[in-house]
Amino acid sequence: MNQRRVDFYLGAVGESLIAVGGRNGSGALLSVEVYYPAEDCWSYVAQLPRFTYGHAGTVHQGVVYISGGHDYQIGPYRQDFLSYDPSQDGEVWVERQPMSLARGWHCMASLDHLIYAIGGSDDHADTTERFDILHVESYDPRSCQWTRVAPLLLPNSEAGLAVWAGKIYVLGGYSWESMAFSRVTQMFDPDMGSWSRGPDLPKRTAGASACVCVVRPSPQPASPEKKMGRGARGKSLAT
Repeated sequence: MNQRRVDFYLGAVGESLIAVGGRNGSGALLSVEVYYPAEDCWSYVAQLPRFTYGHAGTVHQGVVYISGGHDYQIGPYRQDFLSYDPSQDGEVWVERQPMSLARGWHCMASLDHLIYAIGGSDDHADTTERFDILHVESYDPRSCQWTRVAPLLLPNSEAGLAVWAGKIYVLGGYSWESMAFSRVTQMFDPDMGSWSRGPDLPKRTAGASACVCVVRPSPQPASPEKKMGRGARGKSLAT
């Protein structure tokens, strides 16, 4: 990348990757850059309106969305919700309806026609003591409204997330209140409107990422009979 960064959002949009915000040794970042695999290069695009790290993001119907996070100030996290459409001329980050709850180190997911903001944590305004958030809400881009949905079963700061077969999977994470890492898999079924536990991870983990990778089956070698049939095709037999 053009800048070193941690605690940022990385997503795939179209044939490119987009890296949004984060922080490095110089502090929180405004910058956003896109990687073009065909050219093997990173290029800057529209920067964020505010320094942001510890946020979450997702791509929904070709549009990049980020929510929450923090800047270089001490204090509570933010309710911000922004979108970026790389297909629009003069592209900029657009302020959307804020979440009902401020949060950071949470997850976001796109599933069907909705965008989900899931869990995370925040700081108390008076003590700056960190607390866990189990609250989950969904955003409908058609109505520009947030709706509260079933809460998480367990805290999930810095958890991995993946969407597979119509369900959201939250993997591991960290609880600031109990100061413990998790190996739990939490699954959300939008048809049931509820969370359930899946198989535990082999180890407790946080700060990890997750994705769905479709592995195509390897081509099977031709059988000896087929090889012989192809070799004999077009040849005359001796009499």
